[in-house]
This record gives sequence, C-alpha cells and structure tokens, in this order.
Amino acid sequence: MVPENEQAPCKVSTLHQPLLEKTKKAFWQRVRQTPACWWWTGKKWTGKKGRPECGAYGVLKQNGKNIYAHRCSYEIHNGPILNGLTIDHLCRNKS
Repeated sequence: MVPENEQAPCKVSTLHQPLLEKTKKAFWQRVRQTPACWWWTGKKWTGKKGRPECGAYGVLKQNGKNIYAHRCSYEIHNGPILNGLTIDHLCRNKS
C-alpha cells in the first residue's frame, strides 16, 4: 500500500478486462488443491506453435480470450496485476 502523500510506483494494467464471476467459477472447477501445490486439471497451452520446451501453462477463456490460470489465481486473491509485475509459480509447477 502506498501512503497518500506518495505516488504509486506503477499503474494497474489495462491490457485485459477484469475477471468475471463465471471465469472465477471456471477457475475453481479446474483446480485440484494439495498441501504442497495446486494442480491445474483444465486445458493447457504450449504456445502458437505448440513448443513443448516452453512448458504447458494452464489456461481458461474469458470472452473468447485465453487467460493463464496462474494469472487468474493471482487476480482472484490479490486484485489486478500491476504493470511490470511478473506472476510466477511458487512451487515451479506450471500445471
């Protein structure tokens, strides 16, 4: 949180729309929680050319556009992702 007398270091990203309630519900329907990790059971995306070396990221759709599952999770728990912020997996499991 930034004190009132200071300027925020970055702006909220406007690159995509806020998450819809149906997107949040779809997210939770595709997550299997364990004590160590959350496993994505839904669709996975490997890039436009299906490059397995990039890994397979969990993905779901909102208004016909792909949203990475880890970014969706972040926004459900923390709010919009700020410009310049990189969202990563604490357990390094991309699925």
